[in-house]
Amino acid sequence: MLAAAVHHDSPMRQFLSMILLICAVSLAARPAAANCFVLAQVDQMHQLQLGLLHDADTPFFRDDVRRLRTLAGGLSTPQILRAVDGGNWTGHGADFRRFLANTLVLLDMASLDDPASVKPHFSAPVRANLQRVGSHIAGLRCTPDQIIAARDALLAANQTSPLPPPVPPALFWSAILLLLIWGARQLLRLRIVRHRRRSTRHPLRYSTRGWWDDNIEPITLLDINRTGTRLRHRSGRPLPKGAQVDLDIQRKWTKGIIVWSDEESSGVLFQDRLTFGKVNRLRQEDAPQKRQRQKQNGAPKDAIS
Repeated sequence: MLAAAVHHDSPMRQFLSMILLICAVSLAARPAAANCFVLAQVDQMHQLQLGLLHDADTPFFRDDVRRLRTLAGGLSTPQILRAVDGGNWTGHGADFRRFLANTLVLLDMASLDDPASVKPHFSAPVRANLQRVGSHIAGLRCTPDQIIAARDALLAANQTSPLPPPVPPALFWSAILLLLIWGARQLLRLRIVRHRRRSTRHPLRYSTRGWWDDNIEPITLLDINRTGTRLRHRSGRPLPKGAQVDLDIQRKWTKGIIVWSDEESSGVLFQDRLTFGKVNRLRQEDAPQKRQRQKQNGAPKDAIS
């Protein structure tokens, strides 16, 4: 998660980052394990990712992602490099360092409800790294007895080593609760803002032209938002639902599809959403004409003629 490069942090990304950071800190608090135990965990991470690469849509998808998250949270780059006796930036050590970074990126984009969410992760460089790491692991694997002995040594070290003072349960759960409330509020606020900005219809009287059925005809846009518009066409010539149209909006053809139509006007859904800037420029361009329309003989104009 922390290794993923992003241009800006959304509230959702911040929320998930904090949750994974808490899990990682909790798991990393354990003493370092023997090399064989670390290698066994890296081997599991590699096998899980090979499974996701070949077929993620299985009944075990959620369990595999959760297991991968637990393993990645309990290992650090220095631990892995010590276990494989590798350098940070050269040789097979660099491959393992990249492998762990790729794993964190995968966990960042994985959705437990959508196996297809992990498919874009496995690009050609990622697959090549998995192949190299698999070759390295093949020559580093310990025997089952060595892994069990390393695990037992880890457990014994945990029991005899002085442990840090435990966090009071009430304080821990209070912090988790506050974090969840904060995350829920951020997500709710973001959804409300996006919904309002997307759905608000702005009235217009924008005269332009439209193209359909190999004809160009004059039209007037009566309202607009990022996703669509309502246009007035020639009276008595409704456009058929589902027809493809091209609208000249600020000297650029914008593609859309007719979603409803009557004798006077039609609703159009844009193929690609307009930018907020373009919608605002249309409103500003229409503002002088709107003020003029609202004044007719010193009184507000009643309705669209």
